[in-house]
Amino acid sequence: MVKLNIIGAFDRFNYGDVLFPHIIKEKLVHLNSQYEFQYVSTAPIDLTNKGGFKTVAMRDMFKNSSPNSVYLVSGGEVLAAPWWYMLLCLVKNEEAALKQDELLKDGVTVANGIARKEFKCQHFYPWVIERRDLSKRDDLIIYNAVGGTSLRKLDKDTNKKIGRELKHVDYISVRDQESRNTLLELLDQKPDHIKVYPDCGILISDIFKEDLVTKNTTNETKLLVTNTKKYIAFQAGKYHVLNQASTDIIVEQLISIVENEDIDIILTPFSDASFHEDNLILKEIHNKTNHNRIHYSAAIDLFSITHIIMNAQLFMGTSLHGNIVSFSYGTPSIGLTFIDSKLPTFIETWIKPNHKACFEFNELQLAFDHFKELNKESYLLKSKDAIAKGQENIDNISSLISNHKPSYNWFQKIFQKK
Repeated sequence: MVKLNIIGAFDRFNYGDVLFPHIIKEKLVHLNSQYEFQYVSTAPIDLTNKGGFKTVAMRDMFKNSSPNSVYLVSGGEVLAAPWWYMLLCLVKNEEAALKQDELLKDGVTVANGIARKEFKCQHFYPWVIERRDLSKRDDLIIYNAVGGTSLRKLDKDTNKKIGRELKHVDYISVRDQESRNTLLELLDQKPDHIKVYPDCGILISDIFKEDLVTKNTTNETKLLVTNTKKYIAFQAGKYHVLNQASTDIIVEQLISIVENEDIDIILTPFSDASFHEDNLILKEIHNKTNHNRIHYSAAIDLFSITHIIMNAQLFMGTSLHGNIVSFSYGTPSIGLTFIDSKLPTFIETWIKPNHKACFEFNELQLAFDHFKELNKESYLLKSKDAIAKGQENIDNISSLISNHKPSYNWFQKIFQKK
């Protein structure tokens, strides 16, 4: 059977990345009879115990590719992600810093070459699919609401190479207006080629209903949520904190909130992968607060995190997908820090246009005051509109795949008759 390759960084646990294949699988389930779904990442791994998927390596996808297949890059800030970074994300936390120094000692180009060789792949950038690697030139290449703001960090020649490949894809949508502007400016793309739709994480509330989420949530998490009742789900990325503030500032602000606002806080890590390990910084914050109204959730899996978000009074975090999932379920959210442009640009496009997109760590109390003034009805209407736009994007992709007519050569026809 012809393959529908769902491609993404599914080979480490990071909340948003693991979420994508669930949504695409459910939204395109009607194509099951036409295509065999295959989940592809840079390395083979089985994350089913955390709510993820068992994946095949990208090298094997290309090696065993069949004619007329579909290559669907599922989402995320993937266009500018280099090989060396994807390799380091798979290294153990305690070894990552040393490995990074070793890998980058001769520069980025050499590091990318080493990592590419490690993954046994030939193409220029991990998530930029090149037609020359495919078994047939009429295979479909689709990019689903990806991010592109980090392309501004790359050099001109790299962007030129990426742009050259993107000109030949069949469909590309980006998740915010700034990503579209970046692709038009730096990659020389045609305006009608780049569509703007929200990240497909916005559709989670269509896929993960309360009963399903609760059933798959750990007992410890369910007990924590039940006993806490009224709480803020709080998340902060390790590198956001280290680059922007100290844990002492966050501790001071969180204690101020729980003592002044009659509300608890559940510190909710979204990843334990290298360069994403917010579990470490949140444990440190929890130890420093030493407060009976500030709790730490030890469960780092897809359903437990979702359960905490959907039952919270408010989500505050640096995670883009924490804010998106909150938005989908109608849980108010506060984005934290401007250090990573993908978060404020998404918020400005879909959640709070013409308003302050994010708050810094020394403004957590101010952010909570902002939440108290939220027009919940307006927020829910924006959420409904964004979900509808997300579905429109998936419908476009579904229609493109459904109408893709496999063109078999004479050898395949003979083989099929036999």
